[in-house]
Amino acid sequence: MKFITHPVFEDHAVPDGHPEHAGRIRSVWAAVEPSINEGATQRLDAPRVTREQLLAVHTESHVDFVYRTAPREGIAELDHETTMGPASLEAFERAAGAVVHAVNEVLSDPTERVFCGVRPPGHHARSHCVAGFCAFNSIAVGAAHALSHPSIKRVAIVDFDVHHGDGTEEIFKDGPSVLAGSTYQHPLYPDVNLPTVPGSQINSPLPAGTGGDVFRETVESAWVPEIEQFAPDLIMISAGFDAHKDDPLGSLQLTEEDFVWATRRMMALADQYAGGRVVAVLEGGYNVNALGKCAAAVVEALAG
Repeated sequence: MKFITHPVFEDHAVPDGHPEHAGRIRSVWAAVEPSINEGATQRLDAPRVTREQLLAVHTESHVDFVYRTAPREGIAELDHETTMGPASLEAFERAAGAVVHAVNEVLSDPTERVFCGVRPPGHHARSHCVAGFCAFNSIAVGAAHALSHPSIKRVAIVDFDVHHGDGTEEIFKDGPSVLAGSTYQHPLYPDVNLPTVPGSQINSPLPAGTGGDVFRETVESAWVPEIEQFAPDLIMISAGFDAHKDDPLGSLQLTEEDFVWATRRMMALADQYAGGRVVAVLEGGYNVNALGKCAAAVVEALAG
């Protein structure tokens, strides 16, 4: 089991009071540390993504805008809720680079499982713009990198963040090689409620107050048959933990046991169809105590 992260994720700057603060990644590091110390998990440093890898999913104008906006001091706005400080560009590069590196790990050893402990999240970033704290769509960059390898023809991306993975879905909506699935609270940011498109998109809106029993039933009835039909060569998980019952940005009622169940369900499907290849990428999660517990529990599940 590999855990890919980098110290620069702590240095990505947001304004005081912003929910996507450095305490999030510190809570994940602290929670995963026992697994590293026990030898069950190996920590790796995230490399920088290349421009070519970014351009596989983002427009040149978008990439140039992010690089051009990076400040030498202070905080610059990419949009009204997505900001940059002097270290943020490197954090963005290494968040996407972590997922590329994770894909390389499972390509070289399909029995390896990888969790990318990255900051900021990425699943709202669209091909052409930032959104929802996200500058580059890290999991999309990793999926595109995987599809450049001759052994990977189909990638399934499943997203259990409380917010719909709209950026990931927009990036891959026209291609047959990626199946993107989201469970999400609706209505809630980004306030989209798109239909399921067999073989391409699985959209599973959940009302506020939904608990683990309905979530699990939804995964079994909506995700599993589509993934089985799709038969992916790689399964990637947008692991947002803001659907946890204690999270301040959502009103779903999931617990760490529900995230572990979903992870193990995807691992079983990966064993059946994808040679065991699974990559999980941290997305949301804004109660630092719940976030740490959930991340540690999913890392433990991936470690098997």
